[in-house]
Amino acid sequence: TSETRGDDAGYHEGRAGGIKDDPELARYYANLEVPYGSDLATVTRAWKALLKRYHPDKHSTDPEKQRVANDLVQQLNHAYEQLRRHLQK
Repeated sequence: TSETRGDDAGYHEGRAGGIKDDPELARYYANLEVPYGSDLATVTRAWKALLKRYHPDKHSTDPEKQRVANDLVQQLNHAYEQLRRHLQK
């Protein structure tokens, strides 16, 4: 996912402390390919788009690719759930 995220500059916009505010949250935002501090609607749109792109069913003919897709989807779901909880506080 790093190839589509670009550099870290976008992660600093609108934030006094930038990416250093919370490295764990920064990782979740990066996993979903959205700027640090994005709102829940943006996070949700990105999560859905990434799930659609990497869904394991798209790789049903290749067990190894399907396994990798399963792992990736689990990571995306975890990142989304953590950000959703954080943003709904």
